[in-house]
Amino acid sequence: MMTAVVADQVESDYLQLIQNFRRRTFIKILKDLGGEAHIREVVRRIAKFEGKENDRRVIKSIHVSLLQTHIPRLERAGIISYHNGVIKLIELPPELEYYIEIVERGDIPWCIYYMVSSFVALIVSIILQNLPAAIIVSSFLVASHIHVFQTYDIKFLLHKSFKRFLTLIRR
Repeated sequence: MMTAVVADQVESDYLQLIQNFRRRTFIKILKDLGGEAHIREVVRRIAKFEGKENDRRVIKSIHVSLLQTHIPRLERAGIISYHNGVIKLIELPPELEYYIEIVERGDIPWCIYYMVSSFVALIVSIILQNLPAAIIVSSFLVASHIHVFQTYDIKFLLHKSFKRFLTLIRR
């Protein structure tokens, strides 16, 4: 029983680490660079990923947020080390591999892809009057909706406008 509680706490800590979009991007870029890079290179790539590589204010904002927030937090978790401008990926826990999905600008996240595919399949099965297929596809549609709500955190739908939801999906 105690090990289940500890495992839940560790998973919760990992999820808190990667809940921030910029931190997920930072980890992905560091991983793509072979686990070691200078902070300037990471900042440049994050700015490029965000589509703001020519905006000096955004670049400065990225640099400051990495130094003041993201790097210290990831260092405390034992995932990276930072010394003299060089960032090293010490260990990326396997649990995080499953949660890090970086969606390039213009790409569709998998959860949205499956939701739309399920919806289209449901419409086709209704048009073809295939009740067993419609029932099966409906279960996939419900599961894909749950995945979307978990991925994009349903709480903000209850407290924020629908516009914010669309903004998160486009990232």
